[in-house]
Amino acid sequence: WEGGFGYSAIMPLFLTEAYSSLRRFAGNATDENIRLTMALMRQRLPRFYKTSFQLVCVDKFMPTWGDGGRFGTPMIPKGAQTANLLAAFASFGDPDIARMYWRMSGGDGVAAGDLLNPHVDYERVKAQLEAARGEGVPPTRSSCNMAGRGFAVMRSGAADHERSLIAYYGSNTGHNHHEALNLYLFAYGLDLMPGLGYPNISNTTWRQGFWERPISHNTVATEWDTGPEDMRLADQKLFVSSSLATLTEIDARRVYPGLKRYSRLPVLVNVSDEAFYVVDFFRVGGGSDHVYSFHSGVGSVALEGAEFTPQAGGSYAGKDVPFAVRRDGEGWRVGSGQQFLHDVNRAAMTGPVSAEWQLADFQKTSPFGDDVRLRFTLLTPLCEVALAKSRPPQNIP
Repeated sequence: WEGGFGYSAIMPLFLTEAYSSLRRFAGNATDENIRLTMALMRQRLPRFYKTSFQLVCVDKFMPTWGDGGRFGTPMIPKGAQTANLLAAFASFGDPDIARMYWRMSGGDGVAAGDLLNPHVDYERVKAQLEAARGEGVPPTRSSCNMAGRGFAVMRSGAADHERSLIAYYGSNTGHNHHEALNLYLFAYGLDLMPGLGYPNISNTTWRQGFWERPISHNTVATEWDTGPEDMRLADQKLFVSSSLATLTEIDARRVYPGLKRYSRLPVLVNVSDEAFYVVDFFRVGGGSDHVYSFHSGVGSVALEGAEFTPQAGGSYAGKDVPFAVRRDGEGWRVGSGQQFLHDVNRAAMTGPVSAEWQLADFQKTSPFGDDVRLRFTLLTPLCEVALAKSRPPQNIP
């Protein structure tokens, strides 16, 4: 799958629009290749819309992986947008897609003009959609494993207390970023661990140096002298879901073949219908430098458990390394990206250290307004912990 919700949708959306025309041309063809091609389209294309629906989180967001989206901003995957669901239902007549249409439209009537194919009987499709409105079980989103796309979706709660934890283990090539084993978290109507969004295409320094680097994602950055290898899909070891907890374990060592281990085991634990927490086991073996990178959304941060000292100038790469300057030898793969973090505060870590974000509902999507907090605690003593700032792309208005 191509990176970003927009790029991954291009071919399925085109084939959906073309399907009705191809069906007319195929007619009652007896050629085995034609029959198999049409059968494959009928089987595979509806699945695209159903999996896209499963990527919608708290009814407003989707994971902004690769080249797509904007930091902390609601975004619905194109496979779950109402106009595209309408076109898919017109092509395939799948009752599940009809029910997804009504879920995503909020029960509003069918909008005129959403069908562009002149060969489709709009009134017939509209009547079929209306007939399906109250039929069957309303579509729901639950924990699921999208092995073909590399998303492990862990869910619990409902309504205002729905939460979704997503581990990404798909491709890091093309319009994807170097974000193997990245985590996304959605809850309380907010994107709590947002991707930075679509990079500014013309700003090569920031795009190559930081926005597409592992350190700008919620994962572990390492081996930056050689850079990550290309990967289509990591090796998922297990995916388990229950009423108590949902978890997955993924081995992505093929990204860093010089390491002995590079794996992650995130767990979404249910405390009650309203409360939850996440436990994250990230195992790295071999190499020399490992940076566990974590960021949340817009808001203020309070620290506990260590005495932080401001660094005098420079960047996270060092007080003598200027901020946001490309270093010799760095490019698409090579480079740590540490010099793109500034206002650095450092502390020695001798025990658990916590950071608590008081998040701002800057997109007005949360039923709890500005009264949402995320608490992040590092339990394993490391050599150092640091707090620093950077900036997301400003590419999409």
